[in-house]
Amino acid sequence: QIVSQRRCRVCFCPRSNHNLSVGRPAIAKCLQLGIDACLGTDSLASNTDLSLFSEAHYILENYCDVAPESLLVMMTMRGAEALKEGHRFGALAAGKRSTFLSISLPGSPSASQLAEHIIRQGHKGEWTWINCPQLS
Repeated sequence: QIVSQRRCRVCFCPRSNHNLSVGRPAIAKCLQLGIDACLGTDSLASNTDLSLFSEAHYILENYCDVAPESLLVMMTMRGAEALKEGHRFGALAAGKRSTFLSISLPGSPSASQLAEHIIRQGHKGEWTWINCPQLS
């Protein structure tokens, strides 16, 4: 509640928490309190890779109380905002960089399943950069 009242941002790296045996972060509680939370990987010192898709997939498998749609927001807009780059990255909008990922989806998932399918396919490596100039 203190974090929410002070309008702080939080970055969750639950695979790192798991690997270091330091506890299970209260991701759903944070989101319920309206805290701007993003998703991170910590580092290779405490994680097997630096894939946000793998981090989100881990949450899908281990946190039934976190919606896939919330994970996509945490991976994109909230991450860019936490890095003070929300004006350039994090969403497809006028004035922002037009670099984004294309995800290969099997079939045509329903709107209610789209976010979960994006995360699962991304975790499998079924993505490609689109319009990716040298980032500066």
